[in-house]
Amino acid sequence: MRRARPRGLGAGAGLIGAILAISPRTVHKHLQRIYEKLGVETRTAAVARAHALPAA
Repeated sequence: MRRARPRGLGAGAGLIGAILAISPRTVHKHLQRIYEKLGVETRTAAVARAHALPAA
């Protein structure tokens, strides 16, 4: 979920990629996998679902 956190703060793929030293396309792929694991299709739904999960 660490990779999802900046996205929940409104950061775009370019900024997230720069922070993590990966390409924006890789960011998009990671986000797609996160959305699949959470069973959602949008960033808003992913953030809501992630906030509802127990802290790790």
